[in-house]
Amino acid sequence: MMHLEDGEEPPERCIPPDFNPAWGVYRRAFDALTYDRPPAISGVAHIPTAVIIAHAKEMDGVSGKEDLRFYRRMVRAIDREWVRAAQDLKPKKKAAE
Repeated sequence: MMHLEDGEEPPERCIPPDFNPAWGVYRRAFDALTYDRPPAISGVAHIPTAVIIAHAKEMDGVSGKEDLRFYRRMVRAIDREWVRAAQDLKPKKKAAE
C-alpha cells in the first residue's frame, strides 16, 4: 500500500491483467478446487486432473472429450501460474557458509 499512500501508481506486477468475463467459469473452478491439492513435501502441488474433470462434469455440466480437455487446460493454466507464484514466495534456503 505504500505506493498508493505516496500517491504513486502500484508496481506493474500488482495490476491484474484484463480479464475476459467469458473465462470466469475457469477462474471459479480454480477457486473452488484450489483446496483439493494433495499435500506436498517440497512446496505446493498441482490440482489433480481427476478433480478438475469431475468438477467440470458435475458442477459446470461440461461433456464431450474436446470440451473437457479445453476446460482442463484452462484450469491447469491458472493453476500452473498460481503454483509458480507460490513457489516464488517460498523462502529460499541459505547456502552453507
